[in-house]
Formats: sequence, C-alpha cells, structure tokens
Amino acid sequence: MPDLSNFRAIRTLFLMALCVLPSPGTIAQQPVKVKTLEVLLDVTVTDKKGRAISDLRPEEIEVLEDGVKQTTTQFRLVGSVNKAGLGDGPKPATDSQTGANGSYNLVTLLFDRIDPGRAQLAREVAYNFIDNSLTENILVRVLVARQKLYLVEQFTNDKSKLRRAADRAINSTEKSLKEFSDLSLAALKTEASAEDSQADANITIAADSPLLARLSVDTILQAEKTINSTKSSSPVFSLFHTARSHRNLPGRKMVLYISNGLYLNAGLNDFMRTVVSEANLANVTFYSVDMRVLPAGAGNVSSRLESSTVINASRRTETSSFKEGLADSFSTNSPDRASSNFNVFEFIDRKKEMNKQGALADLTEATGGFLITNMNDLNGALKRAATELGSFYFLSYSPQKQEHDGKFRSIKVNILRQGLKARTRSGYFAVPQTNTTPLLDYETPLLKVLSESVVPKDFPIESALLHFESKQGEIHHVFISETSLSNFIQPDEDKEKKSYAAKFSLLAIVRNSTGEIVQKFSESHDLDIPVAQIVEAGKMNVSLVRDFMLQPGRYTIESVAHDRATNRLSARRRIINVEASHSGEPDGNSGLQTGSLYLVRQVEQIDKPPSPDDDNHLIVGRTRIVPETSGELQAAGRNEISFHLPIHPDEKLSAKPDLKIELLLGDKVVASASPALSGPDERGWVGFTAGLPVKGLPSGSYKLRAAVNQGNEHSQEDLTFNLIGGAAVAAQPAEDAKVINSTLAASDRIGELTLTAMNASKPLELSVRDLIRDLEINGIQM
Repeated sequence: MPDLSNFRAIRTLFLMALCVLPSPGTIAQQPVKVKTLEVLLDVTVTDKKGRAISDLRPEEIEVLEDGVKQTTTQFRLVGSVNKAGLGDGPKPATDSQTGANGSYNLVTLLFDRIDPGRAQLAREVAYNFIDNSLTENILVRVLVARQKLYLVEQFTNDKSKLRRAADRAINSTEKSLKEFSDLSLAALKTEASAEDSQADANITIAADSPLLARLSVDTILQAEKTINSTKSSSPVFSLFHTARSHRNLPGRKMVLYISNGLYLNAGLNDFMRTVVSEANLANVTFYSVDMRVLPAGAGNVSSRLESSTVINASRRTETSSFKEGLADSFSTNSPDRASSNFNVFEFIDRKKEMNKQGALADLTEATGGFLITNMNDLNGALKRAATELGSFYFLSYSPQKQEHDGKFRSIKVNILRQGLKARTRSGYFAVPQTNTTPLLDYETPLLKVLSESVVPKDFPIESALLHFESKQGEIHHVFISETSLSNFIQPDEDKEKKSYAAKFSLLAIVRNSTGEIVQKFSESHDLDIPVAQIVEAGKMNVSLVRDFMLQPGRYTIESVAHDRATNRLSARRRIINVEASHSGEPDGNSGLQTGSLYLVRQVEQIDKPPSPDDDNHLIVGRTRIVPETSGELQAAGRNEISFHLPIHPDEKLSAKPDLKIELLLGDKVVASASPALSGPDERGWVGFTAGLPVKGLPSGSYKLRAAVNQGNEHSQEDLTFNLIGGAAVAAQPAEDAKVINSTLAASDRIGELTLTAMNASKPLELSVRDLIRDLEINGIQM
C-alpha cells in the first residue's frame, strides 16, 4: 500500500494580496479520546491446497494490531464448508427464487469504463457470475462508474434483470445511464424515507428492506457530492462511497469490480488507503477482474490502446509557474514539475502505472479479496468469491489503543495450527466517522483541533460566508477561508532546488444544531516557490473556497489552517442562523431574491462568461470577483472600498427592481444613493458593483444597507465594516442636508448615481467624486 504522508488534495488555490496581522499565542491541545471502538473482522482460513477450514478453535487464532496482540471478544464460524472446501449454501437460484430464510448477502457489480474492444469479454464475466455463482441468498445490484456513479439495477436475485442490467452498464452512453439512474433513484427515495435503522448484527436483510433502498440512494448521492467537490471523475471516489454506504448494515458484503485496470496519480495513490480503511470498517470485500488480461494474441492491440491513452492524457495547454502549476492533485500534474504541451516525465510515470496491476491488487488484497487475472479459471475464481461471501470466521476485538490519532492501524491474523493460513483485512485509519466527504489522513489533526473548546491562533486567519439563491427550501452559500501564504513559507532556502518550501493544509466544517458535521471540505498543498518569486509569494493569500446548500436553521462554521512544517495551527469558529427564503414563494425558486452584500478585494478577467446553468456567483460576466474576508479595513494604501450586490428579480413581475443604498456611520445615515440597474444576465441575475473612495471618510464603524423593491416585493441586505486610519471629521455645514448628483462621463459609468448627504450629529462634508465613484459595470456583464 502507498504511504499517505505525501497525500495532497489540491483543489482551487486563490493567490491574493493581504495585510499580515500580529500573531496570537498558541493554545495547547489534548488528545481526542473516542468511545469504545470495536473492530469486526471476517477471516477466511485455508490449507496449503486452498481448501477452506471449518473446525478452527478460538485458541488457534491470534490477532495483532500494529504488532500488539489483541483480546478477541467474539469468534464464530459463519456458514459451513463441504468436503471440497466450498460453502454448503443453497443450490443456485432460478430466475424467480428468493432467499429461503429471508436473509441475504449483498453483492455489488461495479463496472468501470470498459473499452469497446473489451465489451464482449466484460459481458461474459458478468454473465458468468450471474449464471454460475448467484445463489438464492445473494442479492446483487449493478453500478457504473464513469464521469459520475450511476445505479443501473437495485438489489435483486432475478437473473434476467441482472443480465439486462449488465448489458446496459457496458453498452449505454453517459446520458442514457444518467437518465436511467435518475429514474431508479426517484423510485427508491420513497422506500428510503422509511424509519431509520442502525447497524446491528442481528438485523435480517430482506429483499424489500428500506435499508437497501437507503443504501443505494446514499451511495449515488454521496459519490456525486464528492465528485462535484473534487472536480474529479476518478473511480476511486465511486469505490469509496460504494464501500462506505454499507457501514450501517451487518454481515460481509462484496464488490466485484470489473474494469480496464485502475490508474492512480500520485495524489490518489495515497487516497487508496482511505478507500481500504473505509471498506474494512464497513466489512466490504473487493474482488476485481482486470479486463486488460485479454485472450492470447490480443496483447499488441492492448499495448497500442494504452500507449495512445497515456499520450493523450498527458497533453497540456499551458506552461506552469509555481502559481499556475498547482493542478488538482486528482489530475496528473506534480507541484515540483513545470508542465508543457507534452511532459515526458509524466508520460513515463503513467506508462509505468498502466503496465502494472498494483492498485487493483492493493485494493483487493487489503480488503480480504483477490484479483482475478487468469481468464482460464474465471468460473472457479468467481465461484470462490461468492463462496467466501457466506462462509468465513467472524471475530471482533476492542483495540487496546482507543485514541483517534489518525494513524493507520495494521491488522495481522496468525493461525497457530501448522499448515493453515488466514486472509483478512489489512487495517483501518483511527479517525472519527463523519457522514460527509471522505476523511483524509491530513485532516485528522485539524479535526482534533476543532473538537477542542478553545482553538489555537498561531497566525491570522479570516473567513466569510455569503448566501445566494434559495432552491427547494435550501439556501445556496459560498464559504471562504484564507490566510497569508507567508505564514507557511519556510525561512531556509533549498539550495539544490533553488526554492523555498511551503507545506500546509486547510479545512472547514459545518455543524448543525446537534453538532453533526453536514459539510466538510479541505485542501493540502506542498509548494516549492522559486527564489525569484519569493517576495511576490509573501504578499499573496491562500484560500479555501466552497459552495453548498443549507436548510434553514442554526449552524456552526469552523475553519482551520495547519503549517505542517512547524505544526502551527490557527482556527476560527462562528455561529450562523440560516433563514428561510424571503421570496414569498413556497419552494423558494421564484420571487425577488438578493444575495449577500459583500466587500470586493479585486476582480480578475476570465476567458468566457458562465453558462446559464452555472451557479458560481463569484463569476459575473467575464470577471471573477474576489471577496474581502476581513471586516477591518486599513485606510492607508487603499483608494476605495468596493462592494457587490447580486439581485435576482421576480420574473413574473413586469416592474423592474429599484435599488437604494445607504451608508451609515454608527447609527446615522451619512449618504444615500438610488442608482439605476441594468437588465439580468442569462442566469437571471443582476450584479451591482460600486466603489466607495476612502478619501474623506473618517475612521469608524460603517454599515452599507441595500434595499431592493420590485412591485410589492422587498429585500434588504446589510454589510458592516470598520475603517481604521481614516480622515478627520470636517466641520458641520450650514444646511441640514445636501443633495449630490454625479455627472460622470459616459465612459466611466452606466447609470447616473445620485447621493444624499443627510444631517447627522456631525455631518460630513462630502464631494460627489470623493464620496462614491460609480463602478457599476452591469451593462457589460461583469
């Protein structure tokens, strides 16, 4: 298995300017203890000839965890073994038979992308298992892993349904698979909504159990969530969720993975141990058929296909610097290599991976299964896999080490009777279980920090939460956590690489009112920054940016950054109340809606505007908006304070929305404006951006208030910030109020901006150009 110490889960890295604040002290952390953990193991014991053994006694088996002997709490034989070493299970089922005792073992047929030239062979493998290995006490479902994970057939013992599902899985297009999967999930969601059941060794799995419907719904939805979050369609995420969704069901479960082999880049090599750990905790065993093992004479075709795939996948359209080259770790780029249109090193690495079965062997052997490579013994191998599903030794133990330290705990089972050998699972990660995205090894120390009542603040870290549209009772949010890259840059230069290292991890979680983690996302980066760019890098920011949906309610959002080289950590914690949509519509999908009014640090030009179905609200037209996360603004070195307001008009109303903006100093309105709005973009949103020059503004606590009216519908957004080091307050003018009309040139504005300076306890003397400069660029779809 690969070492996880270098695992990098790189997503988006925003590099921006940020002022560095003083560093508070460190808070000491205590180890996180967990409730008593019980490890469940299924063990297959055979003699030298591979025949299963059924008369093993408890004193003849020894379990070691990290080399330390453990005390078993349970030990029993599940199923029975006949003279030939095969399970004495029921005879093969007919197409209409069901389990005689009402209890089933679960099998998932998981098809990966199958080359057209191997489709017939994949069909033969699937048919072989269905026709020759399926017994009346086995339920099988069919999944397909492509760009996403799709459900083709729910758990059934009906051979004719499974044959049709296998054909559909191998031959259907992505679009067809998605449509069929969506229909299947819609039917299962009603069944899955039945009363929850927890894992229990005495639960009987029935064919019509709501547990099975919930299992498949969770598998598909959670896999889609992870794939969307990581922006990667690697099959490892489908493997992970296929295994993980079984954890609340008792007994041994099996996945038969049919693929063209499993290619993993550097980042995903490390993630495979997380997949193995999750499978072992869920008691899922993987067996795999490598479709690259073709009949004799086809090897040259295979080699040509694989070489072509390697070359095409290695092509690039850009040359990277240390900023541009920080590719997603689920892609193929490495942070210490500059990529060009063809990277020969990357080609060699991929070529090596394509020519070995290491990843498949690791997955199967570490979960107690095996890799099927000999097509001449396909029938026997599949029968053996099915037999092991219902005939094994079940044992459990309570680990002597009960701490969630995030380390991999290796498991070894020794058989003390001479001539026998055991096959079981390789181990597990000692990490707390969550119901969100996969738990990665580098996340464990960060989660430990967030479990403490007081969090460390070794360096400044900021965060912001923005809300946008409401859909079907849920509100779309964008969370941003950021800190200066200078917090992670090591002081000593690597003379050989002529660079400075920066190794850090970022993580954020969202807990609901009961403390359950409902959202989790993270990144881990290993950077080598060239000496020539170190000054520039020290002025930049690293940001963790994610969007998600939340139902109305009370939540706690926690974020943490970890300098892995020095073990320094900083975290923030905030409580938010998510309110129901104010659109007035029952489903929240229509009516006037506004998003958060937020400060803008900078804007960046992009190549093309978003598509109509793109829900990234930080991209407006051909511009990416970079929000300001700190509410403490220094006047020095700043020309203006820019802000942005997204507005979604009610499409059913003919009246256009009106906007009124007020600026308050303390509780006094010191200026107001009613600017004209442009029309909505293709997504139905109107974006209003303006700038408030710092010149003339005194220090103090400010509030921007944006009120939008359309017909009889109303929405309001507020924004607060503190200005530090502002101008002195001017003397009070004689008049009670001053109306100011802007007369900006047509090239500088889209609509005229009218401001009113209101009478205050100490009114401000403001000029039109020094108070607010119209930066509204809605008309050009910013």
